[in-house]
Amino acid sequence: MSRTIFKSVLESDIRDFEDAVIEAVSIKSDVEFIATRNVKDFKMSKVPAKEPAQLF
Repeated sequence: MSRTIFKSVLESDIRDFEDAVIEAVSIKSDVEFIATRNVKDFKMSKVPAKEPAQLF
């Protein structure tokens, strides 16, 4: 993990470390959304989260 990503994780509104890492990497990678079965965990994410069923 880069220093920039780690700093973003620590500054994230998401309290769960692993979820904050996913958010930070998603922002850095310029993805459109995060695919997850736990959308509620990403309520505070700057990247929208979608359930896999929403993708089809």
